[in-house]
Amino acid sequence: MEYIIVIMVLLAVIIISNIINRILPQMPTTLVLIALGIGLAISPLGIRVDLPQETFMLLFIAPLLFNDGIRISNRELWHQKWKILMMALGLVFVTVGILGVLIHLLIPSMPLAASFALAAILSPTDAVAVVSLSKKINLPPKIITLLEGEALINDASGLIALKYAVAAVVSGVFSFQDASVNFLIVSVGGTLVGVILALLIAQFQNIISRFGMEDTNVHMLIKVMTPFIIYIAAEEFHFSGVLAVVAAGICLSFRPPRINMSVYGLKTVSENTWSVILYVLNGLVFVILGLQLPDALHSVLSDTTHNNSIVIMYILVIALTLMLLRFLWVLLIVRREKKRALNSFLTSLSGVKGAVTLAAALSLPLTAFGGEPFPERSLIIFIAAGVILFSLLMANITLPLLCKKKDTSSAAAEQKALRLVVAKTIAAIKQEANEDNKVAVFSVEDMFEEFLGKRNGAAPDSKRRERKMSRDILLTGLRAEIEKAARMLTKQEADKEALYRIIKDLSTREFSLSHNFRHVASKPIFFMRLLFTSKKHKNNPDMIDAFKRIKVQTCEAAIAAIESSINEENRAASLAVIRRYMMIAETLKRENKREHMELYRSQKIDIEIKALQTFRDEIQTLFETGGINREIAHKLRGYANYLETMLAEDESHIIPGAE
Repeated sequence: MEYIIVIMVLLAVIIISNIINRILPQMPTTLVLIALGIGLAISPLGIRVDLPQETFMLLFIAPLLFNDGIRISNRELWHQKWKILMMALGLVFVTVGILGVLIHLLIPSMPLAASFALAAILSPTDAVAVVSLSKKINLPPKIITLLEGEALINDASGLIALKYAVAAVVSGVFSFQDASVNFLIVSVGGTLVGVILALLIAQFQNIISRFGMEDTNVHMLIKVMTPFIIYIAAEEFHFSGVLAVVAAGICLSFRPPRINMSVYGLKTVSENTWSVILYVLNGLVFVILGLQLPDALHSVLSDTTHNNSIVIMYILVIALTLMLLRFLWVLLIVRREKKRALNSFLTSLSGVKGAVTLAAALSLPLTAFGGEPFPERSLIIFIAAGVILFSLLMANITLPLLCKKKDTSSAAAEQKALRLVVAKTIAAIKQEANEDNKVAVFSVEDMFEEFLGKRNGAAPDSKRRERKMSRDILLTGLRAEIEKAARMLTKQEADKEALYRIIKDLSTREFSLSHNFRHVASKPIFFMRLLFTSKKHKNNPDMIDAFKRIKVQTCEAAIAAIESSINEENRAASLAVIRRYMMIAETLKRENKREHMELYRSQKIDIEIKALQTFRDEIQTLFETGGINREIAHKLRGYANYLETMLAEDESHIIPGAE
C-alpha cells in the first residue's frame, strides 16, 4: 500500500506541474518538476524513491529511447548521418576521456574510474527541452535535426561508456583492450538483437492481423511491451539493451507492422498512449531528481572534505568545459557551413542534460570493489544535478537572446496560428475516418474549413476571385453530371423519366450558376433536397431508387472531372466541392435513411468532440511553447467556443432526405 501511495503522490506532482506550466508557460517544466520534487522531499511526507539500477534502466531508459528511435525523421537522420555519428560517438568518447581526466585532477578524492563514470554520465544530451524552446525562437532546422539525432544515439554510447567505468570501479580491474573488444561485441550484438526482435514482433502483428485479430487494444499492448521485451532479451544475452531498443525503434520507423487498415484507430490510440507514457516517465525522472537533491546536498554539505563553495565551482568548471568541448568539436565537423562559429555556439548551448543523465547518475551502485561504498556517489549525483540545472538555465536564458524571437502579437500571427490549429484539427479527424463514418468526418472537416475561410479576412478582390473560382469548380462538376446523364440516356442505362428529370434539374442549375444566380445553385446539396421532397415521386419507391443510382454515378463523374482540373490555386476549393459530392454519393448508397440518420448523428458527435478537443489542445500547445501570446490564445479559445455552439446547432450538414 505504501508504494501505491508514493506513486499516486508522484503522479499528483506531475499534474500540479502541468497546471503551473499552463499558468506560467515561460517557466521550463523540467525546473518546475525538480522544484516540486525538492519540496516533496523536505516536506513532512518524507517520500524517498530508491530503485535498483536494472529496474531504473528498464522502466525509464528503454521506453524513452525506443520512442526516440521511432519518431525521428529517417530522411533527416540519413542526410546528416556522419555529423550525427561524429557527435553521438566521437564527441562522447572525447568527452569521457578529456573530462574524466579533468574531473580526477579537479577532485583528487574521486578515483579515475569514478571520474570517467561521471564524465560518461554527463555525455548524453536531452534535446527535448531545446526543441521545445526552438518553437519560441528561430533555431536553425539543421541544428534541431542534429540535436535530435545526437540525443538518440549518444544516450546509448554514453551509457555503454558508463557501464565500463562502473565495472572498473566495482571490480577494481580495467583493461582497455578487453573493454574495446567487449564494446564491439555488446554493441553489435545489441543492435542485431534489437533489429531481429523488432522484425519478428512486426511479423507477429502482421500474422495475427491477417487471421482477423484486429483488436486495437491487443496491437497497442504489443507495442507498449516491445521495448521492455527487447531490452530484457538483449541484457539476458549480455548485450547492450540500450542499443537494442534504439536499433528496434529505428528499424520499426523504417518498417512498421503492416496491420490491416480496418484497425483504423491504432495510430491515434498509439500516439495518445505513448504520449501519456512518455509524459509520465519524463515527469517522474525529474521529480525523482528533485527527491534526490536534498539527500545529495546534505551528504555533500555535511562532508568536511569538500568545501561548499568549491563544490559549486566544480559544477561551473565541468559545465563550462562540456560547452567548450562541444563548441570546438562542432566547429571541427561543420567547416564548410555558413555562420560556422554562430551555429557551433548555438549547438554547444543546446547540448542540455536531462532525463538520461539523471537516470544514469541514479543508477550508480551503492557499493564498489570489496564492498566499500561507491566512491563519491553523492557528490557525483549532486554534480550531475547541478550540471543539468546549469545547462537548462543557460539554454533558456541565452538562446532567446541570440536567436530572433517569433512574432506572436500581430494580426498576421493570429491568422497563422488559426490556420495551423485548424490544419492540425483536420489532420486529427482524418485519422478517425473509415468506411462507416467518412460522411460524418467529411461534414465536420468541411465545417472547419468553411470557418477558416470566413476568418481569413481576404481583401474584396481576393474574395471575388475565390467566389469565381468556386463557381467555376461547381460548373465543372455540374457539366460533368449532365454529360454523364446524357450518355446514360443514349445508352439506355437507366429509367428514361428519371434521367430526363435529372438532366432538366441539372441544366437549370447549370444555367443559374453560369448566370450567377447563386441563391438557386450555390451548393450541390440543393439538388438532393429537391429530389427527396418531390411530391410527384414520394410514393414511387422504384423512381426514388432510380434517382439514387443515377445520382451516385453522376456524382462520381463530377468528382473525376474536378480532380482532373485541380491545380495549386484551386486545390482547397476543389477539395471542398469534392467532399460535398462524396457526402451525397455516400448518403444515396444507404438503404435505411432513419437508421442511417441516427448512426450519422452519433458518428458526427464523436468526431466533433475529437475535433474540438484537438482544437483546444493545439491552442494550449502553441501558448505553452511561445508560438502565441496570451491575448491570441484567448481569442482562439473564443473561436473554439463559437465552433462548439456552431457545431451543436448546425443543420446545414444533416443528411438530406433523412428527416
